[in-house]
Formats: sequence, C-alpha cells, structure tokens
Amino acid sequence: MLSPVDKASTAAELSARRSADDNLAEARAAIDEGRAWEALEWAEKAAAGYAWLGDPVGVAYSAVVQAVTLAKRGLWAPALDALAEIERFAVQRRTIELQARINLARSSIEVKVNSTERALATLARAQGFAELSGDGGLMGEMLLHQAQMVRSQYFGHCLTKVQSQRCGVEGDACKLKLLRAEELAKAARDKWKSLDDPVRLARVNIMIGDLRAELGDKLRARRFCERAGYLLRNSDRVIAQAELKMLRGRLYGMDQRHAEQIKCLEAAAELAESALAREYTARAHELLSQAHEKAGTLDRALYHARKHLEQYKLWEAQQGRDLLRIRENNIVGHWLAGLGLHTEDGQQEQRPRESGISPTPVATTPEPDPHAEDPVRVALRMGLTMRRIEILQRLVEGQSATMIAEDLGLSPRTVQNHLQRIYKTLGVQRRTGAVAWWAGLTAHRAHAVDDSG
Repeated sequence: MLSPVDKASTAAELSARRSADDNLAEARAAIDEGRAWEALEWAEKAAAGYAWLGDPVGVAYSAVVQAVTLAKRGLWAPALDALAEIERFAVQRRTIELQARINLARSSIEVKVNSTERALATLARAQGFAELSGDGGLMGEMLLHQAQMVRSQYFGHCLTKVQSQRCGVEGDACKLKLLRAEELAKAARDKWKSLDDPVRLARVNIMIGDLRAELGDKLRARRFCERAGYLLRNSDRVIAQAELKMLRGRLYGMDQRHAEQIKCLEAAAELAESALAREYTARAHELLSQAHEKAGTLDRALYHARKHLEQYKLWEAQQGRDLLRIRENNIVGHWLAGLGLHTEDGQQEQRPRESGISPTPVATTPEPDPHAEDPVRVALRMGLTMRRIEILQRLVEGQSATMIAEDLGLSPRTVQNHLQRIYKTLGVQRRTGAVAWWAGLTAHRAHAVDDSG
C-alpha cells in the first residue's frame, strides 16, 4: 500500500504528464493553424514538463515541433540540423513513432526548400514507420500532408502561369491532381473518425469542400461545408471557424450572391485578426478584394487590397522580430544537448543517460550525416535566399536566363541581377563555376550516402 507521500508524488507526476501532453497537442494544433510563435511557446512548456519527468523521448517530441517552427520562420538549415540530431537519438532508442514524426517534419520542410518529389519520398518513409507504430491519428496526419502537397502541385503548376497558358481543371493532369488530393484527404478523414477530435474532422471536411469547389461541384462542396459547420458548432477554435466562413463565402460567390459572400469573408477576416493570425487575415482580405471587384464596388476592393498588403507587412515584421529572438536564444539547441547522444570526449554512447535531460548546453561532436552536404542546405547556410536557390537549380538543369525568367514570371534583367548575387555569394566567376559548385556537392553527398550504406 502506498504511503501518503508516495500517493502525492504519483499524483503530481500524473498531473505533470497530462499537462505536458496537452501542451504538446496544443503546439501541434498551433502549427496547423499558422500560429508559429505560439506553437514554439507551447512546445517549450511541453519540453520543460517532460524534462521534469525525466522523459527524454517526450523532450524529443517537443524538439521536433520546435524544429518545424524554426522552418516556418525561415530558418531551414537549423531546423534540418535539429531534426538530424533528434533522429540519431530516435534510432538509438528505437522509437518508431518518433522516427515517423521526424520524417513527417522533414518532409514538410523539404517541400519548401528542395523538391516535391524528395519530400514525397521522405513522407513515404514516414508512412512506413507510422504503419509499424499502428497509430491511426499519425497516419491521418501524413495522408492529409500528402493531400496538401498534391494540391499545392496543382496550384504551383497550373495557376501560376499567365492566363493564356493556364490549363484549368479541364486538363486531365490538373483534374487528376485535385481528385488525388481529395482521395487522400478522405483517407485521412477515415483514419480520424475513431478519434474524438471534431475540429480535425471539420478542417479536413473544409479542405475536401474546397477541392470540390475547385472542381466546380457546388452541391457536394456545400454538403462538406455543412458537415464541417456541424462539427464546429460547439468549438471555439478561431482559425477553423475562419476557414469555414471563407469556404461559405466562396460557395456564395459561385452562386453570384456577392452580399452574403462579402458578409462571410468580413467575419472570417475579423476572426483571423482577433487571433493575430496574419496569414489567414491577409488571405481573407485578398478574397474580400476579389469579391468587391466582382460586385462592382471598386473603392472597397481597393481598400481590402491595401489591407491585404498591410497584413502581409505586419506578418513579415513579426517574423523578423521572432527570428531575432530565435537566433539569440537557440531555443532548440539547449534541449538537444541534453538528449544524451554523446559522452564528454565526443564518443557516442550505446544508449542515452538515465537522467536523459539537461537544459544546460554542452559541447557535442555530431557524427557524419548523409543529409549534411545537401546543396540546398549548404546554399542556405551561405546566405542564398529560396528564390536564388530556385534560380540556381534551374541554371544547373541547363535553362537559360530567358527561360528562367519566363518560368518564374520575372524580367530577364531581374534574373541576371539574381545570378550576379549568386556568383558573388558562392565565390565563382560565371555559370560554369556555379554548376560545378552544385555538382561537386551533389557528388560528395552521394559518396557519403554510399559510405553510410
């Protein structure tokens, strides 16, 4: 029989674990809703709780969320480095679900900094781990992420060209992308049906409704919208409510009911602004500007276009302030240092220390990482922007400056200015040097992967 002291200690530990789990869930929800800085704070609280409990695996889960948040703020290279370090810990511990989470996080970053094909390959690896873990909720997250990637392929390849070159949904390839995205979203919904999480189900229904609207199927889109509204009837999740109102506004617009459309979009903008979700607020004002333009109220259309730009400026300013705070504090590093991956002399231990966590940074010597010589990551560390990396990749593929300008919708002069900046950053003279620099890193990375295999 437990003594009163033991009972109190057990109750305190159960309460701390419940609180840490709730904080971690809230951090993941904040990332999904575009509230990156709040996600960072929730993840920090969760990591502190797990550290108090002496649970290094819990701290690693929190560090994964923090790494994704770094990527959301534009710190791609530190985020990928952090994930590589956490992955080494996960392999030592043989924690399948943690490895699945790491690969899911890496996929969400790679789709931004590298290529959709590579991100899908990483996601397939994550799905393999998730299937081994048997976690239906995690599998649903991966299916939804895959659906979002397929949908972004449609928007990226079919809606960025000039009007005369757009293929719309009449083209077979475009329609197949949308249908594939819908199929994956429905599979995610089926995985989540057994979970008591109506907000998750509502958001996936909103996505399916958007895809149906994109395909011109108003009846089924409205049906998914109504189902999402029913699921959110007792919810106070502001971003989900704003997404629902934007979908309703879109459906009203398809029926030429511009007054109702504008009313819904104004409510969505107000909700998003109340949550300081700048990205969603900017999106709502952009839709409002388009709705007013179709309704013929051009002065209001211009007003919301200005508000759209204003919200993006506020969003970028907030990102800049947050980046300074992140760089100064190294928010992920002090948790990674305590995962017990290395001894004091730099040699890797067979398993982590029993204590598991130390919030004080310690010097570590990471072992070779097959991802370390990825040209994209090296270019990011050297200071190239994502736009210049994209131009450099196209240059390596053999495209001329004129072709790059046409594909990216830039002027040839702008492309030439970018190329001069790229050459200066890489320390090369001309195109041949830049291609050789990229090819050298690619060959080095392939050799590292072969050696590690």
